[in-house]
Amino acid sequence: MKNLDNYLNKAKKDSNSFFTKVPYEKLNRTVLRKISNNDVNTLPARHFGLKLRPISIFAVSLVVIAVISIFTFTNRFKDQSSVSIGEPVSQEMIEFDNSEKSQWLYYFKFRKPDHANNNLLAVIWEYGRSGNYEIVYSSVFENSNKPCKSSVISFPDDQPPIFVISSLNDDEEYIHYRMLGFKENKIFTLMEQNYVSNGKLEVIEGVLKETRFIPTADNEITEIITYFIPYQLNEDGDIVSSAEKLRINRGEHIALVGYENMPVALMNNTLIWEKESDIMDINENIVLYSADKAGKEYIYICPLNNGQPKKILVEIVDK
Repeated sequence: MKNLDNYLNKAKKDSNSFFTKVPYEKLNRTVLRKISNNDVNTLPARHFGLKLRPISIFAVSLVVIAVISIFTFTNRFKDQSSVSIGEPVSQEMIEFDNSEKSQWLYYFKFRKPDHANNNLLAVIWEYGRSGNYEIVYSSVFENSNKPCKSSVISFPDDQPPIFVISSLNDDEEYIHYRMLGFKENKIFTLMEQNYVSNGKLEVIEGVLKETRFIPTADNEITEIITYFIPYQLNEDGDIVSSAEKLRINRGEHIALVGYENMPVALMNNTLIWEKESDIMDINENIVLYSADKAGKEYIYICPLNNGQPKKILVEIVDK
């Protein structure tokens, strides 16, 4: 009986370890793989489920007892040990290039195994060569259940556009958003921002304007405005930006957003200066500037592979 008790205790311990330490990212990938493996010719609108399997197999003589023990223990986690995805809550056609491929942006609601709040899974489908829709992009928006209509940042010279996808939480206290680019027939996340407090997004003349509010050291609330200007390389290696001029107030910020592994050099003069940020997620392909003096300034984006540079005129005015 002592050995039997040891086996049962081990079964309970293994089960507890499994169900309380489920890797969320792995679950997400599994859900996406399950969705994409459905052999359908139209956009999917089925209910999908993910079930967890036991991880331990015991001696034949103890199988029945161990299974009963595990079932009794894990029954308490019935509502938390699965991820289900139902009908999409939002559907929108988007177009990254001028080809005949059609792409759809879907949002699905789902719940994490260890969290009761609503979450959104954004999925972009593309009609593939096999005649089926295939997943070409996905991203999770945590604690958020209100999809927003996507915004488009256009480029000249038939360069592929940038799409901004975003969502709100119930009380509209914060937003999540992604800036998506298209290169070599693939969709890339150029920038990702989460939990932007009281956030607001606008696309104005090729520039993404982000407004957020943050607390200060003296318990006040201050408004932070940042203008995001994306740029890319054309087939000749020249810089192409979504805007060539920008007018902002003193104290506001400018961020230049490029693709990863794009060799460029950024130069400016004296009115604006490069800075780091402790309020937003800045990756290696983003350079953030602060406009601290009134006047006119040029920002130069220079490719390192002998292409043509681009200069952006920034006019800084006092409020």
